[in-house]
Formats: sequence, structure tokens, C-alpha cells
Amino acid sequence: MDNRDENRKIGVDRRFYFCVIITVTLLYLILDTMFHMNSLDKEDQTEDYSENWFYEDGTAVDFDNLSKGEEVVIHKRGNMEEVNDRMICFHSKNVYFSIYLDDELIYDFHPSAPKIFGKAYGVCPHSVSIPVMLKDGELKIVLHNIYPKEPGFIKDICLDNGNQFLVEKMQDSAADFMLCLIVFVFGIILLTIGFVGRYFKEKRGEIISVGTFAMVSSLWVACETDIFPIIIRAPVAVHFMEYMALDLLGISGIMLVTAVTDCRRFHIVDVFAALTAAKIGFSIFSVLSGGLDYHQLLIVSHVLLSLAVIIVLTLVVHGVKRHLLKQKHMKVLFVVLLFSIMMGVIDIIRYIVLPYEYNRPSYYKYSMFLFIIVLGSYEFYAISEMSRRGQYAEIMEDLAYKDGLTGLMNRLAYNREIERASMSEEPVAFIMLDMNYLKRVNDELGHDMGDRYILKVAEFMNAVFAGDDKCFRIGGDEFFVMGKYSPNDPRLYDKRDAFKAMVEDFNKTSGNNIPLSIAYGHAVFIPGKSNIEDVIREADKRMYKMKILMKAARV
Repeated sequence: MDNRDENRKIGVDRRFYFCVIITVTLLYLILDTMFHMNSLDKEDQTEDYSENWFYEDGTAVDFDNLSKGEEVVIHKRGNMEEVNDRMICFHSKNVYFSIYLDDELIYDFHPSAPKIFGKAYGVCPHSVSIPVMLKDGELKIVLHNIYPKEPGFIKDICLDNGNQFLVEKMQDSAADFMLCLIVFVFGIILLTIGFVGRYFKEKRGEIISVGTFAMVSSLWVACETDIFPIIIRAPVAVHFMEYMALDLLGISGIMLVTAVTDCRRFHIVDVFAALTAAKIGFSIFSVLSGGLDYHQLLIVSHVLLSLAVIIVLTLVVHGVKRHLLKQKHMKVLFVVLLFSIMMGVIDIIRYIVLPYEYNRPSYYKYSMFLFIIVLGSYEFYAISEMSRRGQYAEIMEDLAYKDGLTGLMNRLAYNREIERASMSEEPVAFIMLDMNYLKRVNDELGHDMGDRYILKVAEFMNAVFAGDDKCFRIGGDEFFVMGKYSPNDPRLYDKRDAFKAMVEDFNKTSGNNIPLSIAYGHAVFIPGKSNIEDVIREADKRMYKMKILMKAARV
């Protein structure tokens, strides 16, 4: 027996690790595709255009260190042959601007958005069409820094043929965006399964938390891609979503770890959720009232994330000490989680130290995707196992509580439902039914015909007492119905008459010399006013009285 259990455990571990290998392989293929996506020849597609830009006082422009101030003007003499039929392209961040050619406005970037979204729009690519020039002209860019004490930037300024610049940026981020989309859908599926699925019991919270973490993390990373604001065409709204996702990242991670380590009794989730709600609420209030913007409150988000990291590490240590991570693959998952946290901390430090290095690779996002996909694979495997066991338990319950011949509930189910009815707060009607002449049918027409009579009674009961009523076969020729009816409920009498009519119709067409005959009696249990055993006896007494009358009438 021990060997069989051990072999089954080895088989389970193998299936889980097969899932991990497959998902990691798919992740590698996606990243490999992304890496080689821009390997095509790009010769003569773009041309650097960052030289010979000047401020109004004649000072050369250093795009790595733009001047501070609410309004900054830079200009450049445009060569007709160099510029005609081309587009000027670049990235911008935290700066609004207008572009002029010979003092004629050719492009204006002052995105209008609801005030709640704030001012910042993150890093946004631009491709500006330059009108046909008949002679050399003066290009001028008037910059309006969103945060004058913390200037924005313009980077990668170049000339491009057509929209190749935007196409390249979309290609560069397409793999990341698709990966985010896959993980987001992955999270929605897990979240839905967690809420509506069956058989999960204590695992439900873990499944929901994994789905939530996947959705929040993927949304946060997706907002940093070039393709998202290009598709949405609302960079301020996208950046607002990024801020919200960043604030929710900590609480979703803590929810996940508390669910897995079962450390809910410390109310850590409640406390951190309150902190997160307070931070988000204060940020929105500050923006709407004209105070600090989301970007200026980013330090608070980083502090909350750092606190979340400390809490997660503490919970993991607590889980290890209390032996709450017994499963071997669960320990592997937490190694990946800790690696993801370390990469996230490195990314935050790099952002603080190098805020203008927008095109740096994010170590966290790939480790996070690896963690979510590996953990998600485990969750889907666990879901399938729990569903299989739940279905097996449901089948066994069906076998235990259903009558083998009729499919009605049996005596065991009857005892269970009577106990439940005794705790009901509503009136419950009990109908006792008993077949007449079943022994005679078995003796004269055979047991097959007797079974057919029993099945007909069950068929009529299911047809008449549908919905919330419960039907039982509690003996060879004894049946029982339970339903929520008051003593004078007309529905109860209508159903009794309908059942009687079905029996009479059967007898008219059956052609048997022994009729299908059923005696019945009912009584209503009223909580607080009657004893359930007395009510059942009363229903049985009335049924027996009808049986005597029916036999007397037959004679």
C-alpha cells in the first residue's frame, strides 16, 4: 500500500514538473521571438536628428539634461533636402510640447484627460509629419514641463521614412504586451474559477489571490510598453492605470502569500489593504484638489512596496519555520517568488537612481512572469485534482443517497433531510405515500411489472413535485415528499390532485387487471408549534386511513 502511495506521489510530482517545463519552454520561445523580432535590416530607415538644436540664447541643447523651467524653447535649422517627405520621431516623458515650422504649428501634444487621471503620461513615442518644404526652414519645439522642478525629457530624436519608427516601437514591445495579455487572461480565468468553481474549499482563497496577483502584475507591466498607449491613444489614462496597478501590487502579493502560508490570523491583509486604500484615496483627493500629482507621490508607493516586500519575506520565513510549505514544488515556487522580489527591488532602485533611463530592461517583469506561469501551472494542476476528487465524492454521495431503481432519494437521504427540516424556520409539508397491491402485482404479473409500477410512481412524483420539493423512496412500496408549503397552501392541493389524475390516466390505458393504487396523507410541520416526529406520524396516520377506505371501496 505504501509503495502504491509513493508511486502515485512520484507520478503527481512528475506531472507538475512537466507542466512547469512546458510553460517555461513556451515563455522562452516568446522571449526568443521578441529578441529576434528586430533582426531585419533597418538600413536607411532612421537617421539621428539630435544634433544642432539650440536654446533661444544660443546654447546647445543636451537632450540628456534639458533645462528646467515651466516653458523651454529649442530650435534647429531644418535642411529642405534632409527633412522633406520624412517624419521627426522621438520619445517624450512628463513634458507637453508644440512643434512649429517657420512659426506655423505642425504638431501639438497637450493631451486632455479627466482631472482624476493626473498630469503625467509616462514614456510616449511620437511620429510627426513635416510639411513639404520649398526651402530650408526653422523647426521650433516649445516645451512645457509638467513638473518644472523635475524636467521631463525628449529622447531618441530622429528622422524616419513613413511610420517605421512607431512600427518598430510596437514591434519592440509586442512580445511583452502579448505576454502581459496572456498572463492577464490567465489571471481572469483563475479568478473566475476561484469564485464559481466547486470542490475547492480552503484552496479557493489561494486560487483567487493568484488570479488577482497575475492581473495586477500584468497590467502594471503592460502599461510600460510602447504599444499600449499607441493602441489606446490615451497615454494619460494608461499611466493612471500604471499608478493604480503599482499601488495594488503590494496588497495582491501579500494576499497571495498569506493564502499559501495560511497566516490569515494576523490580519495582515486587512491592515495593508487599509494602508493601500488610504494611499490611493489620498492620491486621488490630492490630484482632484490641485495638490501633489501621482508622479510626485510615487515615493509613497515605493515605501508601501518596500513594506510589502518585508511582510512577504516575514511570512515566508514564518511558513518555513512552522512547516507550512511541506510540498516540494511549493518550496520551488517560493524560491522563484523571492527571486522575483529581488528583481523588483533592483528595478525600483534603478528607477530612483536613473529616472531618465526609460529604455532599460526590466528584470522584475520576466521573473514575475516566470513566477506567475509556474505558480499558475501548479494551481491549474491542483484545480484539476480537486475537481476530480470532488466529482468522485459527488458520485459516491449520489450512490449513497439515491435509490438504485427509481433515482429518487433513499432512506439515508430521508433521515438527513428530516434533520435539516427540523431546523427550518419555514413551514414544511410532509406527504406520505404507499402503494396498494404491490405484492399481488409481483405474484400475479411478475416482479418486472412490479418494478414498472414503482418506476411509474417515481415518474409521476418527479413530474408533479418538481423544483424545490424533495421526493424519496423510503421502502419497497413506501414513498415520501417534502416541500415548503403552509397548511392551507392551494399549491399543495393542486399538486395532490395532479398526481391523482396522472395515476387515473395510467390505469385507463395500461390494460392491466390490477390497477396502480396509491394511498397518501399529508401534514405540515410548523417550527416552534409542532414536533416533527408527531407531524410525520400524523401524515402516516392519514395515509393509512385513506388506504383502509380505498380497500373498502375496492371490496
